[in-house]
Amino acid sequence: MVQNRIKIGRDKLAEIAIRCGEFAEAPSRREALARIAEYVSAEIGRYLNAGMLLSPDDVSIAFIELLDQILFEMNDENNVRNGIDEYIIDDLYRRVEVYLELFRGIDVYKKNFHLRLLSHDDTIIIKEYRIAEFLPGLMLEFHEQPHLAMSILRVLMFFSGEELLNFFYQVAQGDYDEELRVCALVGLKNNSVRFHNWRLLKGGESAEYNGLIALVAAESTGKSTVDDHGGVMDSPLMLFYRMLDLELQLENQVDIPMCKRVVGTLYDVCRLNLEGVIFRNHIYDSLTRIFNRIQCDAMKRFLQDDENITSFVYLIDCLPIEVFDRLAAMLEYLGDEFMASVERLVSRGVLHLDEKNSRLWGYLFSLGFDSLHL
Repeated sequence: MVQNRIKIGRDKLAEIAIRCGEFAEAPSRREALARIAEYVSAEIGRYLNAGMLLSPDDVSIAFIELLDQILFEMNDENNVRNGIDEYIIDDLYRRVEVYLELFRGIDVYKKNFHLRLLSHDDTIIIKEYRIAEFLPGLMLEFHEQPHLAMSILRVLMFFSGEELLNFFYQVAQGDYDEELRVCALVGLKNNSVRFHNWRLLKGGESAEYNGLIALVAAESTGKSTVDDHGGVMDSPLMLFYRMLDLELQLENQVDIPMCKRVVGTLYDVCRLNLEGVIFRNHIYDSLTRIFNRIQCDAMKRFLQDDENITSFVYLIDCLPIEVFDRLAAMLEYLGDEFMASVERLVSRGVLHLDEKNSRLWGYLFSLGFDSLHL
């Protein structure tokens, strides 16, 4: 049913990275990227995405997506038609250099880390490899590089300790964007060092943020009730908090109850009007990370139930196109059994996919499914 596609394991990805490192020694950055693009295209194809990865994690996904961007920018047709600005060349080269160092060995990466400016790619690596020795530097960079503030907080909330507790407290009560303060609340709640002074965080004019503080405080002591949060459950701010908290919990285990939480999160993403929400992209990024984490047997078992799979399909089909496009890895992981279940439910009239408007219908059709059954 699903067309056979190349699957890249971690060893193969490391082999590709090491080979790319050899091409990175070219006389110029432009030529280096051109050689990398030529090699990658011949080795694994011209169009790359996370669905090609056998065991996707945040680092491998970021690296394969970066290679895809290099392929796009160095494409002969694109290059001739538009040209490539030098700043794009420099940015792509600096970014790929970070991953090439990593795949040469974690010690090589650590040695070179202090020789350049922190990047978003560094934050992905630090979180995935749990490099605690870099945390003091990250807390300093939070103030020095505001454009990386969210990336840094998303890393720090996966670590614990007294110093981090104080840092999160300063951010949560400081004059920062609310989405940053929400990350700090998640860090405070999940820190191994217990935080008790939730009442000191109250203040300001945001009823939503104050309501969220009350809920997080109640959750941290196991006393959360509906009355604790009033109407803030319907706010994008609350949704973002729930998603970040879910990301953390999924790091520890993925079971059937967690899968149900994921579906509930999907429901809220589809239900709430996120148009005009300043931090909407952060919500979508979090959802993508959640999708990456649920590629597991628990999700397959959860979707063996017709009611669960029906709800799941309708929800992912309602997602914005920019989010649905990031689902390739998860849908490919679910494989033929999931696809066959969808086809069966459609043929029985339980599921209804609109040929013209359904994103999932288009995806299934691209994989070679019989359109008469859809």
